[in-house]
Amino acid sequence: MLRIIEPIVLFVSNIERATDYYRVMLGEEPESRHQENLVSFSVGGQANITLLQSDSPLTRHSAALLCDDLDTKVTEWRQWVGMINLECLDSRWPLRFVVLQDLDCNTLVVLEANSNQSCVVSSLFKVRETASPIP
Repeated sequence: MLRIIEPIVLFVSNIERATDYYRVMLGEEPESRHQENLVSFSVGGQANITLLQSDSPLTRHSAALLCDDLDTKVTEWRQWVGMINLECLDSRWPLRFVVLQDLDCNTLVVLEANSNQSCVVSSLFKVRETASPIP
């Protein structure tokens, strides 16, 4: 199962093409479709990946996901040419992860979920706010 760490909106140039890509990548059907330019996917039980078609120059975004069975998902993704951008799965890496990139250059980092990595994942992908501004 995949779970997303933080909800995200990804800007895409073609909503149909992007919907097809994320349908395969997530292994899920879209949860909802609004008008002709907005599609939401549910990852881990909540609508938290939203695709928004934009005609203006796109802003690239990144999202982090956790995967309970990374080896199985990687085997599925390898069937699709160009889906996996980078694999870091052997013992040389302190974290097992893959990097996926859609056709609009949005990046998804998929980390293997286990208790030893949860602190590292939190520190890598969550923004920390400071209590007092810098003078």
